[in-house]
Amino acid sequence: MQARRWWPVLGVVVGVLGYLLWRNLAPDPPERLFALLPDNHALYAYVDVEAMRQAAFFFDAASAPVRELIDRGGIFAAYRVFLSEAEVTGAALSVGEHEIRTVLSGRFTASALMAHVERQGGHCEDFTCSVESPEGDIRLRLSGDDLLEIVDRRPRTVEPADSGHAAFLAAPARQSIREGAVLWVALRPSRLEAVMKDPPRGMVNLALFARALRQAQWAYLTLGYGREAPSLRLHLQAFTESAEAAQEMHGVLSGLNEFAAAMADRRSSADGADPWGPVLRTADIAQQGATVRALWQIDPALLRGR
Repeated sequence: MQARRWWPVLGVVVGVLGYLLWRNLAPDPPERLFALLPDNHALYAYVDVEAMRQAAFFFDAASAPVRELIDRGGIFAAYRVFLSEAEVTGAALSVGEHEIRTVLSGRFTASALMAHVERQGGHCEDFTCSVESPEGDIRLRLSGDDLLEIVDRRPRTVEPADSGHAAFLAAPARQSIREGAVLWVALRPSRLEAVMKDPPRGMVNLALFARALRQAQWAYLTLGYGREAPSLRLHLQAFTESAEAAQEMHGVLSGLNEFAAAMADRRSSADGADPWGPVLRTADIAQQGATVRALWQIDPALLRGR
């Protein structure tokens, strides 16, 4: 599968979450949401809805192209209408090689879901609905009246592999949110490389980043506020099997950061200031035993596009 197909979809999913969730109340316990996600995916994310509401500028800035995609119409435009009528209180998603799954908690009704799906030319049976497209299909399922699962699978001929559930990720997600994170992401590098094997234009550095983490069993990324507002902090923790593996990863990640910063400086010389250069220069990358940690400071104005 061409990984590039996923980036518009993933971007729209994240954009829809940011576009809709910021105005709602406290988040649902992550255990309920992760329990509905498979345990064999490459990437997982959890959103603190209340923090998102207070930091909406992040998504206002980062998802301008996403909002343009949403406004063009199609199923995601309908998602916005459908979800805006629900009181969404929690959100989690996971990305596999052939599918993206999103779980939302809130107030949903079967009648509203069926009306939404029918407008998209889909059909429903009991509490499970399906909308087909030339590239794949999107399935929506209600669990009770407060959980909605959305599965976007491409191509639709691919059947999901048997798996357990990802509830074990709820504890680290909850801890990070308590410590001030707005967004928590878990990466499984052994599977992430397959998802990133054909990165779209502009995502090459992200693909290199995935390869730099190859020796990690798990890596956690968090975005949150620093102690000195209004700075934002992007924090990475990567867990390896040994100190030797962590030492090697530390060298690779440090070298990659320097390379990306140098490329940003080169772009600045050619096309004017590249705002990401200063961010990369703030990197604090360290190794402790079998763990590698990294921290980048981000000026919120950068995410506002100013």
